[in-house]
Amino acid sequence: MPTPRVSSRAVTALALTALALPLAAPALALPPGRAWIPTEKLTFPGYQFLAAPRLDTDEAGVPILAADLINVPTTDDASGFRWAGIRWMPTWRLGQDALFLWPVLSPPGTYYLVWGGGGPSNNGYIFMAQVLGDSVTPP
Repeated sequence: MPTPRVSSRAVTALALTALALPLAAPALALPPGRAWIPTEKLTFPGYQFLAAPRLDTDEAGVPILAADLINVPTTDDASGFRWAGIRWMPTWRLGQDALFLWPVLSPPGTYYLVWGGGGPSNNGYIFMAQVLGDSVTPP
């Protein structure tokens, strides 16, 4: 019966793997600065919850979010938020019932909103407005 032969490459690979195992460390899945921030529910005072959030980035690459503010059974609204490094900060408020904020392809450096009216006074209408910094232009 022939003697099994062990290649020198296999022995070298096994030795290097055994030496490298103690140096292995867990990798961080999140980017620096975000890994240590606790999660929290995004809310807006006076509203029960946010619906249909629309996540984008501004021209500087900072995450921004637009969402419907839901308050059952009374009127709803919509609001914008900007990521401030550790939490979402409210930046603007629409000030009228918004059924849904649709995505809009805006020219570079601009941010537009399109929404369907969701209240008794604006049901059946479609509105468009531009977000300028911390405010929304009239529709």
